[in-house]
Amino acid sequence: MSYPQEEHPASVAEDYQEALEGLTMNSRFEINNLTLIARENTEHAHAISEIVQNHIKKVGLQQNRERSKGRVGLVCLPAPTV
Repeated sequence: MSYPQEEHPASVAEDYQEALEGLTMNSRFEINNLTLIARENTEHAHAISEIVQNHIKKVGLQQNRERSKGRVGLVCLPAPTV
């Protein structure tokens, strides 16, 4: 998913966020796809990195809630390569 340089960073970030939120298990294909999107859109690196940071915070809170309930869920993130 490569965007023209004129593409607004918010739309790239929204697409990336949707794809990241769809990652609910350790799927090599989806992780590689997220990595590819980030690599192809380096001009939007700041927006993508904010999405990743916010997702990490959100997932951390969810994992803490799961641990406090005695359940531990598996949530995976792609390694940021931006």
